[in-house]
Amino acid sequence: MVTPARTYPFDQWVTRLFIRDSLKAVFPEHSDDVDAKVDPGEYALESFGARWVCCAIFVMATMGEATLICNMGRLLYSVPTRAESWLETAQGALLEPDWLDRVRIKIAGIPARWKVANFILVLIPKALIWVVCCRVGVSFLMETSCIEDLIINSVALAFILNIDEMICVTLMTDEARILLDRCQDFICYDDRQEAETTEEEIRENFIEQQKLKHLRWWGWWRLLPMKVVGNVVLTMIFMLDYYAHHCTWSEQGHLVSKPVHVPLSTWYSPLSFVLPHFFPVDSEPNPVWSMPET
Repeated sequence: MVTPARTYPFDQWVTRLFIRDSLKAVFPEHSDDVDAKVDPGEYALESFGARWVCCAIFVMATMGEATLICNMGRLLYSVPTRAESWLETAQGALLEPDWLDRVRIKIAGIPARWKVANFILVLIPKALIWVVCCRVGVSFLMETSCIEDLIINSVALAFILNIDEMICVTLMTDEARILLDRCQDFICYDDRQEAETTEEEIRENFIEQQKLKHLRWWGWWRLLPMKVVGNVVLTMIFMLDYYAHHCTWSEQGHLVSKPVHVPLSTWYSPLSFVLPHFFPVDSEPNPVWSMPET
């Protein structure tokens, strides 16, 4: 019977199992007595609420990367599909002593082949790394029992998503970093109408749009904090994915862990890490642990 008094963190549970198995190996004639009197307990969680909150905190820490991926896809879609110069002469360029001040660096058109290359080599791997990091991070937190470890790991795991920025800042040349800093933002909408509108007209349009008479029933969703909703939805998706692949329903109608199998080899293929559903890890047919019957 799994009770709070018989639940332990993973390291303590493994130690208790080792002691029980050692006693049975030293005194094989007393194996039945050891099983009856030495109870290693069960590996279980201290707090479900702490688990859910820490998973939400971890996903919240990765929301910035998800927003960056969406903005990158939007930029590739919005940039004109033609070759254009990213440099142009700035106004009053001849008066500037530094040559960098004489040019204006902007995001311009990209040929179709370079769009496809950026989509395949940059956007897809970046999105795939984010998904894998979220799935592995949530799985790691779901299998962490101590509340202290949950709190620490929920923040520390987000460091993985910052590795690419760290590599870029550390290994990028100074020339490339200066050009990126001087590159102007790309406007994904037509700003000609905005440039032709006066400040008074902008103020009047804003005051008029704030009136509730312009709000229709399908527009009430704009009042919701979409980032909060997105964080909750993504947390539920990754947690449900964990339950779907690591748990099963018991006869009593509860979610319990699936039987644990030892892998046949210590080699862990990168394809199994990225696409575990298509490249599963080969394991022993007999489980080393299964949920005890109540």
